[in-house]
Amino acid sequence: MDSFQEFRQQVAQKVTNRLSYIKNKFKDTPVQNIDNKVTTEVRGIDLVIEVVNHDPSVENVSRRQVAIKTSKSEAWYRDAISIWLHQHPEAGVDPDNKAGLYRFALEFFVNEIVLNPKNNMMEYASLLNKMNQLNDVDPVLQDINYQLDTKIEDIKELLSFLTGMEYVANMTVFGPARQLDQSLMTKIRTEFDPSGKFANDFEQYKKIRKGDKAANRKRKNGEGLEFNHE
Repeated sequence: MDSFQEFRQQVAQKVTNRLSYIKNKFKDTPVQNIDNKVTTEVRGIDLVIEVVNHDPSVENVSRRQVAIKTSKSEAWYRDAISIWLHQHPEAGVDPDNKAGLYRFALEFFVNEIVLNPKNNMMEYASLLNKMNQLNDVDPVLQDINYQLDTKIEDIKELLSFLTGMEYVANMTVFGPARQLDQSLMTKIRTEFDPSGKFANDFEQYKKIRKGDKAANRKRKNGEGLEFNHE
């Protein structure tokens, strides 16, 4: 199979799967209650599907390349890409091939912007702002690699255990030894057990936390990780 055609099919399959997931998730939700970000993403997915299903006309394929007069600024941008590619041979692009440079820039924009449903519906100014935020150095995230290198499931289990123990410590009268005997262990319920009071309290806490997070979407000096990058 043509690798280009295969690429288009893979992109189409990916966004189609995402669209199916969204439709299934919100199938019982009234349209007016669906978040605007979701509807925007759906429009973005529709655009991706339109693009990947488009086939250029024979006239466009056979049309001769339009000659572009090289200006000083264009030469500077072209050299900038070439310098970057010299530092990144893993990109697989010959930094001295002018046609390859233009092709690389074109494909990069299409793949990362046009074929990304979360980017292709953004206004140009918003897209630039998103890129600026992506390039900002955030000292809070400098040590995040430690968390990424740790099993997320282990962190969840540990956090759940610590939270549960804190809850038990505040709700239970311990003996002098302050240890969990067999009788007490049978009374402990995690947040996954809907029949336990802990699960109910935990759900209430999550709702409060969600509200607090929405009210503090921008991190200020001295605050932690709970902020919105968008």
